[in-house]
Amino acid sequence: MRKIFSTLLVILSITSFAQSHKEAKDILSKAKEAISQHKNQKLTFNYSMDRPGQDGKKTITYPGSLVVAGEKYRLQMNDFEYLCDGTKIYTISKADLEITSSKIDEENSAPITPSSILNSFDKGFSYKLAGTEKVGKRTVQYITLKPNVTDQVREITLGIFTDDFSVYSFKRMGTNDVDIRFEVKESTWDVKLPATYLTFVASDYSDYIIFD
Repeated sequence: MRKIFSTLLVILSITSFAQSHKEAKDILSKAKEAISQHKNQKLTFNYSMDRPGQDGKKTITYPGSLVVAGEKYRLQMNDFEYLCDGTKIYTISKADLEITSSKIDEENSAPITPSSILNSFDKGFSYKLAGTEKVGKRTVQYITLKPNVTDQVREITLGIFTDDFSVYSFKRMGTNDVDIRFEVKESTWDVKLPATYLTFVASDYSDYIIFD
């Protein structure tokens, strides 16, 4: 009887895990689909990094803003502006009046966009629902992701709003004890933008030195 009971517990545990995995993956798929159904997204956020030091972990936080449309985006954070026109990324330093450009590749993609966050987890992870939380009047569903092969990432937690499936938060816990957090403060879909807002126009930066 004890063996039968133990076997039933194992079966129930496996079934529960498989169901949670499927539900979590479905939510991530809906979040990706939501992005594809809108022209653009504008958001403000806080980006934080915890890293070990002599006196324990030190936290550095940068506020930022982002407008993203497909593969194009304009990101402002930590005294820098990053403009991606779909082909190149322009790093704009207003303090130094300098601009550097680089081609987009797998090693040089969007540092922070909801689509880049979600696309990073298509393969190589297990998914599990991790509870909900009220943020104002909205509900956030948390999902825990663990890499199938542990390298630099120990665990990731994503927060997805259940009403429009937009990304609320992202937390990555590294094996080197460096943790990264991204939390959305405000988010708006389909904002009206100037025609060249996501295009690099050199004449707008006549006072800058441009390294191409």
